[in-house]
Amino acid sequence: MVEESLAFLLEILLFAAGAGDGAIVLTDFKGTPMFGVARGEDGKRWLEMHCLPVSVRQSFLTKAFSEAQWTGIISVKASEQIRPTLNPLLEAIAYIIRSLISWSQQSVRLEEVVWLDPLTGLPNRKAFGRKLESELHRAARFGYPVSLLLADLDEFRIFNEVLGFEVGDEILRQVGSILKRSVRGYDLVSRYGGDEFVIALPATSLEGAVKVAERLKARLAEADILPVKDVRLTLKVSIGLTTAQKVEPKDARRLLSLIDQALAVAKSKGGDRIEIITAPEFVPSVPSLPTMSPDLWSVLVQYLSHGINNPLNGILGLTQIALMDEQLPPHVRDALEQIEQLSLRLREFSRYLMNLPPKRLMEELEAFWKRMHTPPPLPEAAKGE
Repeated sequence: MVEESLAFLLEILLFAAGAGDGAIVLTDFKGTPMFGVARGEDGKRWLEMHCLPVSVRQSFLTKAFSEAQWTGIISVKASEQIRPTLNPLLEAIAYIIRSLISWSQQSVRLEEVVWLDPLTGLPNRKAFGRKLESELHRAARFGYPVSLLLADLDEFRIFNEVLGFEVGDEILRQVGSILKRSVRGYDLVSRYGGDEFVIALPATSLEGAVKVAERLKARLAEADILPVKDVRLTLKVSIGLTTAQKVEPKDARRLLSLIDQALAVAKSKGGDRIEIITAPEFVPSVPSLPTMSPDLWSVLVQYLSHGINNPLNGILGLTQIALMDEQLPPHVRDALEQIEQLSLRLREFSRYLMNLPPKRLMEELEAFWKRMHTPPPLPEAAKGE
């Protein structure tokens, strides 16, 4: 927004000067350019002020103004005749830029107050909801899954009561830091409230999310939490998890409800565990096998099997010839033997399909199609058993 505003001010200045070269540059207190906009070849040289020849400087009308931490330079190529009429405009633009930068700094501070948790420095619950909706837009557009985790520290109330709230705050700061370091840079980690932290994992399946949850539990359990001298704590955490394979931005509230329910189940079973709740509406329907008659499928499989067997026989023959060399290094022999076994298995399987009657072939194809489009089974560690 600042850049767009500076560009607009520069366009006004260039129009008034009837010029094609100009720049507005902000520098630090040492005079090093930090940010700016420019037009024209000579104007763009102002963005690297150390590369600006004296002859170029002299052809520009400039206005410099300073604040506590930065300096602004407004420059426009102008003739001697028009310069006096431009000076009031440069003064006005300098005033506007001061106000713009001041507003920008206040906006950043306000955003920190509104969107950041002051204790951990993580995005707060409100910010997470906003960012989650944006992420769900991307997921819907590109068709990737999104997983959510809600982590709650077990028996955290006891830490507060025994060690004091200041110690409890320090524990939360350390936990937030551990969680942030334990996920990818584009994953969303936020403080959800109290001792709860919520994490969104874009482009992450259920299986991948379970691995993340297990990693977070392990790292919190292994972390050296030292809120006070000579007192080392072992943290246990309960995690509620859900995954949506098919999602829309409007589903944010429903997904948050699912991880809340999953966390409640984990707590009811004693804590220190991962519980998963998914919803049928977030699982894409399995596409049906392309419609063809069993006889046509049989002909197609025969054709494909012949196409596979011919190169397989060639690979198999070359591998067996190579294995006759008694001077082969052990690691090369092992690799060739694995290739031989794989080739034999593929050839056996293709011959098996070729010899199936059409009806039986259709049953095999439908079973394979279903396995290919069915999500992987839930890991045992995630079942809470």
